[in-house]
Amino acid sequence: MRKWTETVKPWPQLNPDTLYKLQVVGIKRISNPRAMEVEVEFTEQPQLGRRITIHLPLPIRPSGPTAEYFTSCHMQIESQATVSPRDTIGSVIAARFRTEPQDVTPEPISFEPIFQGEEND
Repeated sequence: MRKWTETVKPWPQLNPDTLYKLQVVGIKRISNPRAMEVEVEFTEQPQLGRRITIHLPLPIRPSGPTAEYFTSCHMQIESQATVSPRDTIGSVIAARFRTEPQDVTPEPISFEPIFQGEEND
C-alpha cells in the first residue's frame, strides 16, 4: 500500500477590503468578561470551511458592534428591546476583517446583512 500524505497549509490572509459571507453556526454567553462568543463559518472560497469565534461585548449598545451583529442577522435593535441570541444561528451574514498574523483570530471591522437572493451570488 502506498503512503498517503497531505501538507498542512495556513489559511490565506484576510483582506480588509473584502466582504466575506459567513454562516452563524454557534453562539454562547460568557461571563468574564461579559460577552457573547459567536462561531461563524466562511461560505466561499478561498476561506470556505474556515471557522472562527468572534467575541462581542455585552450588554448590547445601540450602534455598537454587538448591535451591528444582530442587525446583520435581520433583527431590529432598539433601546430596551430584548433579543434572543440563539435565533441568529443559521443566519448568513457578511463581515469585513482586520488583517491578522496567521495564528491570531481575525477581528471583525464591520457586519452587514445579506438580503434574500444575495446568499447564492
